[in-house]
Amino acid sequence: MTEGKPGIMLYYKTVKALAELDDRQFGRLVRDMLDYGSSGKEPRLEGTLAAVWPFLREKIDDDDERYAKVRRQRQQAVNKRWDKVRAAKAQENETAWMAAYVKAK
Repeated sequence: MTEGKPGIMLYYKTVKALAELDDRQFGRLVRDMLDYGSSGKEPRLEGTLAAVWPFLREKIDDDDERYAKVRRQRQQAVNKRWDKVRAAKAQENETAWMAAYVKAK
């Protein structure tokens, strides 16, 4: 599971698809989804819950991949920005050093 991920997404479409579950079953499934999202541990389910689990697991995994991709892209953007700042600072220091050297002559 993705490091630093704050939770899982529970979509309205998913809730609608699970409307036939009673409150106990729904609560169990949501708890298992959260556990799987945070630890990757597969729940032990039976009956209807076992039948719907593969679809829910796939959605959680897809969301996890999408989250990881966005995090990588944002980290790359931050690194690129700071590389530019460091390069500008290095150029500024180089220019200042040269100016001081020329002035001293």
